[in-house]
Amino acid sequence: MKTNMISPARILSVTALVLAAACRTTQAQTQTDEELALRFDLTSVTRGAVTTNREGVVSDLHFQHITSRGIIKELGKALGRGFSDRAQLVVLAPTNELTSWTFQIQDGTQAPADVSGFFSHTPGSPVSGSWVNIKTGRSGSVGYSVDTYSLRDQPGYSALGIHFTVSGFTTLGLRGDRSQRVSSSTQFHLISSEVSGSSDQSGNSGIVTGSVTAEGFDTVDIVVSTTPNT
Repeated sequence: MKTNMISPARILSVTALVLAAACRTTQAQTQTDEELALRFDLTSVTRGAVTTNREGVVSDLHFQHITSRGIIKELGKALGRGFSDRAQLVVLAPTNELTSWTFQIQDGTQAPADVSGFFSHTPGSPVSGSWVNIKTGRSGSVGYSVDTYSLRDQPGYSALGIHFTVSGFTTLGLRGDRSQRVSSSTQFHLISSEVSGSSDQSGNSGIVTGSVTAEGFDTVDIVVSTTPNT
């Protein structure tokens, strides 16, 4: 029986032609900002009042729940701006970018409030795996790292009543897509951290533990720029 075989040399030559054609073709390069709803679910423990009774001295502990809703209220006071109960914290995460995040408060038809100066995010060095479907072009990956998040005062604005710095084991979920019009990109769609660290509430220092999550909406912001022919 005669078997038709394609030589490695021909495979390489065809691959070279495809790559050369891709370089000559105008491709739409995308910069996509994925909108992620940011949720804080933390519990802080601070030292409370010291009281004396007949049996001795009692030092109380004060537990407080820190949520995105409470953080929005604190940020509203600092900005001198009121937000409705529908307002939410949002992270804009650029394509394949772990550090250049923008933090906003989005509230219906109001213009988004940029609150990036009040937040800090320090990513760890991720350990990740990935997959790709060569037929459809779809891809994805999952990574794990130890990330740090902080809520802090921003110069020029009133001091916040809540501050914290937390870090912990973080799961990073990414997804990618490819079409004829746009180049392949990888985009965050889920960030989940189990964290602990230190807090400060109204001058009372304490510790804090809980979770920080960011989950993608159904839509993304896409800015497309065209690379000239070469």
